[in-house]
Amino acid sequence: MLWYKHPIAKEFLAHRTRYTPVFRSSTGFGQIQTLPDLVRERLLPCVKTEEQLLFVFHLAGPFLQRLHSERLMRPLFDLTVQFYRMLQRVDRECSSNGKGMQYLDPICDILYHVKYQFTGDSVRQDAERIVRELSSPLQLRLRFIAPGIQQQQNQS
Repeated sequence: MLWYKHPIAKEFLAHRTRYTPVFRSSTGFGQIQTLPDLVRERLLPCVKTEEQLLFVFHLAGPFLQRLHSERLMRPLFDLTVQFYRMLQRVDRECSSNGKGMQYLDPICDILYHVKYQFTGDSVRQDAERIVRELSSPLQLRLRFIAPGIQQQQNQS
């Protein structure tokens, strides 16, 4: 049984996600700056499936707007890089299991939204470095996030 389908896990997740908007709107400057560290230290080691990745996007994604509106750019960029690292980890797990990723398009849509709404080319170098190591279907879908990869492939 998948961990998130267990009755206790469903109740726990429903309880936690219920308070996410409250936390998002009532956190102070110092607290919200620690979000990238929380994602890096606590969530990154745990995320191994696409469903878990989408759940992290669901929980942490709305904070991107708050970080952007309060001009907390360094934490915004750090959080975005952590999203790419999680995607890299999930891609490796799916490739090692022999099954490809099922939710490629929604995951890539979220990353494109983050790029065009919040970060622009500010995390381009990190994104290109990570996208270069992803599987071919992901590289193809993320070719506009990391255009340097497409240029290198054309030169080869």
